[in-house]
Amino acid sequence: MNKNRMKLCAALLVAAQIPTTVFAADWCVNGGTSIKKSDERYNINPWNTAEITAGAADGKIKMVTEDGIVEVNTTPLYSLSEAYTDRVTEKDGIWGVERNVTVTEFDGSEDWELYKQPGYINDSTVIFTCTAPDEYRIQNGISTHFDVVSDKTQKNSIYDGISFGRENGTILMRFMNVRGISDVDSLKKYLKGQHESGNGVKLIYPAAESEFVPFDDDVQEKLDKSEVRGIAGGRLLKIEPYEELSDNGKLTAEALGFLKGINEITVENADDGLMYYMEGIYVDDDSVTVEIIDSDDNIYSGSIDFKDTDFLKQTITEIIVKGHNDTVIRLGMDLSKTKIPYDTVNGFNIRLADSCIKESEIMLPEYMPIVGGDISIYPGNAVMYGNDRAEAEDITEDEIEISFGDKTKTIELKEIGKTDDNKDDLTVLFLGDSLINENYYTEAVKKLNPHITFLGTRGNADAPHEGRGGWSAYDYCNETSKYGFTNPFLFDGEFDFERYMETNNYKNVDTVVLNLGINDLNLTGHNSHEEILGYFDTIVNSIHEYDENIDILINTPIMPYAEEKNTAYKNDRLEFIKSLYGHFGGMEEDGIIIVPTYLAVDPHNGYKLAEPIIDEFNQDYGLVVNDATHPNKKGYKQMAEITCLYMEYAKAVEK
Repeated sequence: MNKNRMKLCAALLVAAQIPTTVFAADWCVNGGTSIKKSDERYNINPWNTAEITAGAADGKIKMVTEDGIVEVNTTPLYSLSEAYTDRVTEKDGIWGVERNVTVTEFDGSEDWELYKQPGYINDSTVIFTCTAPDEYRIQNGISTHFDVVSDKTQKNSIYDGISFGRENGTILMRFMNVRGISDVDSLKKYLKGQHESGNGVKLIYPAAESEFVPFDDDVQEKLDKSEVRGIAGGRLLKIEPYEELSDNGKLTAEALGFLKGINEITVENADDGLMYYMEGIYVDDDSVTVEIIDSDDNIYSGSIDFKDTDFLKQTITEIIVKGHNDTVIRLGMDLSKTKIPYDTVNGFNIRLADSCIKESEIMLPEYMPIVGGDISIYPGNAVMYGNDRAEAEDITEDEIEISFGDKTKTIELKEIGKTDDNKDDLTVLFLGDSLINENYYTEAVKKLNPHITFLGTRGNADAPHEGRGGWSAYDYCNETSKYGFTNPFLFDGEFDFERYMETNNYKNVDTVVLNLGINDLNLTGHNSHEEILGYFDTIVNSIHEYDENIDILINTPIMPYAEEKNTAYKNDRLEFIKSLYGHFGGMEEDGIIIVPTYLAVDPHNGYKLAEPIIDEFNQDYGLVVNDATHPNKKGYKQMAEITCLYMEYAKAVEK
């Protein structure tokens, strides 16, 4: 196999590595788009339309040259994302507009008909379909008269909305009954009237294929005579360097437009010594598929569907790339920077950097307590950068050995005995996120130990708590309110446990259970492990300043439901758990104990499953998970069991 290949370094393309890099122009003029609704309080609908304004809305761009200003006539320049932006630039010595955005205006002449697919019809709305006037692949966009929704949302909607049809090349348009548009004739009349009034119904979306439109010859001549230095005016337009990589063997600009969106690559369960290469990008009407090949010629592929995927949102989407072995390659893609090739491009073979290959690790605590020899853990939850096929082996009364592939790790077991002390009266406060807020967790603890007295201003009367859905340690230390919840711990801008106790007339508390971390990891701008653990310190220190004898149990984040698309979240949580043990591990004698709840919840049967919706597009009758983050009652019971175990352990620790 040819090893003379270029390298995708740290999952990012580095232009300097490609010797034939050329510049189309020193700069480009990017389009821009602004949206202003008639009433900002409501969504876009036929009674609350939006004004969508593009760059060069007046149809003119003033190019500044050495010899003066050259006025260029052009249609408006739109921008939907970094990848899908109209721009003025020079290609191969010719000035023009590169069109990456399609604008469709409906005027009633389309082949509209009532949409009759089961599941899309309801008594509150009428839904129509027509052939799309222009080709599309990506199924996201903006509209003047509707919210643009996914096919999944459109199917169950009782509101106005426009979407790209499940049948390729079609558009769906839904009206609420109150709009008075009940048949094809009334729809066509409405669309024609809007068009003739100058307020036509527009749908703006990423073009399936870029189009370069040269300027007229007289403009070319003027621009060629002197150096272009920029533009004059032009609201929403910006000037920035524009780089296009020319054809470099089989590596084309189209391929690079896709690869630009890669934010991160990880290769898990890799065989020793193998190298991995990005080989091709394959496009059809429904999806884009990435193909990777290794130095033993094993092929790995992974796809992302155009339906129900948002290519305009600036978030990281994962493409899972798999072959016939246990290796899993994960591409973290910022789809707003990802440009889909119009046709398949392959054979360019860019090597993935060695740093992309992640060695699997078994993340376990050094020891766990047991009461009467009972313990229940799920070994697969401990595997970082690997699948969940770990096993518990060589189980003795003193230790459990966990194996994954050729790796093993051992947990020491500390027998603390099973006594009636477990029924001692305890006063406990549960503080944290939605796992507490759902009430099932504290209710399960109450059933296991009815002698516990619960503190808290939320929850039910028998098992109150301080759980708040969506909250993080940052929120408890900084926010007075969020998501409709007020913060009872924040006084004068600081987390103050003593004033919380005084304000609520609580006399004492024996144990505080903290359940935070999952939302912290997703809190943009505040999700570094160092910052998260700093807020944990703030909470822990405030509790011990009030009473140093309080036992503080810090729950680890639990693992998400076990399926391939959730493994990145699993890895992130295990990395944080590793940091958590590094920060608070070994502090039992100080009353701070980490509870490995991540090992306790069944990753398959501990989550909420539901029957799928069956129709002509889906004939898979297997149960589907409808919440990959929050456990079902079995999962909460498992959390409660390990919590009660560690409460018992905390009493046995000499302080």
